[in-house]
Amino acid sequence: MWFNGYQHLPSDDHLAGPHGEYLSALIEHRGLSWNSCFGGAAVRRPTGGLPPTVQLDEGMTITVLGPSDRELAALRPVWEQECRRAGLLPGDTRAALPVLQQIPKYNPMDSYLGAGGTLRALAETTTTSDDSATNASSITLLLERDGSSVLLTGDATPEPLGNALDAVLAQRGAATLHVDVYKLPHHGSARNVTRDTVERATAETYLVSTDGSFFRHPDQAAIARVLEYGTRGSTLAFNHRTETTSPWEAPPLLGAYQHRVVYPERASDGVCIVCRRSWGCGLGHA
Repeated sequence: MWFNGYQHLPSDDHLAGPHGEYLSALIEHRGLSWNSCFGGAAVRRPTGGLPPTVQLDEGMTITVLGPSDRELAALRPVWEQECRRAGLLPGDTRAALPVLQQIPKYNPMDSYLGAGGTLRALAETTTTSDDSATNASSITLLLERDGSSVLLTGDATPEPLGNALDAVLAQRGAATLHVDVYKLPHHGSARNVTRDTVERATAETYLVSTDGSFFRHPDQAAIARVLEYGTRGSTLAFNHRTETTSPWEAPPLLGAYQHRVVYPERASDGVCIVCRRSWGCGLGHA
């Protein structure tokens, strides 16, 4: 379990406080290994320092792109404020656990972890950048093994993600990071998926994880930016077919951008990015 709780935040100055306290309480209650690869300290990239790497068994290398110390420090006052509103003491996971158990939507506990105009014009739509301290502190990881790579961005906001990509590119002496799979930040929000972050990290497959039920993600402008500024002929993999994801398989778009679109065969299935079939592909892929 890699998760930055209240105790991992710089004390001089993190997920919205109550939710972070609930998850922290569950981690402790279940005796899970918590940030053990970092000696129990925060999963982070030192501000101005090189992205740290972790070697897992069987050859997996994980590079921690974010958050940096700055994003963790900015989250601390937000965490404390939200905890006060919820009547919780930051870091008191023993008190948070019984509160969690009384919230119906988070039970049973065992499941808790558990366009007009051209596409270019849509891609160039001016949108404000996400300035959420919570989203900015997302753990951002680059996974690599046997020549394959996956970029997991969580809900990362544009500036921290851009800084993280700059750090790993400087470390490797490269101009662009190309990965096999790029999970788009914040469910494909236009406030998080910018031209800059799309051009600095290109991919063969772009993942969008959302059912669109709350904020109607992914935003059209975000996917337009992927098609315009990302890898030509790439694959868009959606874990739900919705009103916001189905337009991207329109024949005129497929013909113009030469991309593929993948959806689950059934609403309850996800998508296997190895064979491009529904999650229940039966081939043992995960």
